[in-house]
Amino acid sequence: MSISDKELNLVPYDRVFLNASWIWLNDPEIKNLVLSEDFSKEQQEKFYLSLPDRDDYKIWGLKYGTTAIGTVGIKNINLDSGEFFCYIGDKSYWNKGLSCLIFSLIETEAYKLAINRLWLTVSLDNVRAIKSYKKNGFSKVSLKSNAIIMERYFDR
Repeated sequence: MSISDKELNLVPYDRVFLNASWIWLNDPEIKNLVLSEDFSKEQQEKFYLSLPDRDDYKIWGLKYGTTAIGTVGIKNINLDSGEFFCYIGDKSYWNKGLSCLIFSLIETEAYKLAINRLWLTVSLDNVRAIKSYKKNGFSKVSLKSNAIIMERYFDR
């Protein structure tokens, strides 16, 4: 598969992504890599219905062409910082070099939200993600049991 930056887009997080996220986040490998906790359909629905009223949580679907491949967002938004999260649930898009494109898209959204600092928590098992985060300007801040806390500042 040849990757084109014109094909990757952030789109509104809708029920297509909600339903796909149920499958993706219940996949044992993905669940471990993104440190996802167990949740019920009811909890997921409550979360989804809360999104329009939240200023502290922004979430987008990630599409490659017409295919829903993952989810990206910024949560715990507080003044000029927020916690970045992302997962590519469609494993056929893993190891395709999408991280730089994803970070370019999320940096644009962070700028719109006046966010100057993004931080994240990544599983020590998620070696590919750690490498990607470092490549995209994140640096290690601390360790927490089975995870690394990383951050990235943006010059404005």
